[in-house]
Amino acid sequence: MKGQTMKLSKFFLAAALGLVISGVVLASAGYFTTKQFTLTVAPTLIISTNGTLPSAVAGQPYSLTFAATGGIGSYTWTVTSGSTLPAGLTLSSSGTLSGTPSTAGNYTFTITCTDGAGNQSYVTIRNK
Repeated sequence: MKGQTMKLSKFFLAAALGLVISGVVLASAGYFTTKQFTLTVAPTLIISTNGTLPSAVAGQPYSLTFAATGGIGSYTWTVTSGSTLPAGLTLSSSGTLSGTPSTAGNYTFTITCTDGAGNQSYVTIRNK
């Protein structure tokens, strides 16, 4: 096909949860070629733990593991920049909030869940 003008004539086809992309290229002499591609569309990353946690008691051990659904691959959990956990509690990268809170009070903080593809979801925690 050297020296022939090419033009794109056909482009995208979609199917349910997988997106099928098909392309057809036509040459000026009527020759064509096709190639099919498959693109997987992952479900949305959602933190399934709601924003109100069981109460903690100052001086008593506390542990809760956050849960998420969807996304791609494994999850990494972090305290969102600008948020502060109650003194004595930490959040592991696997999503476990644990420790012994040292000071009574009402705390608000935001937790971020990041999936293996870099997609993120957030939940703001309000302890009343």
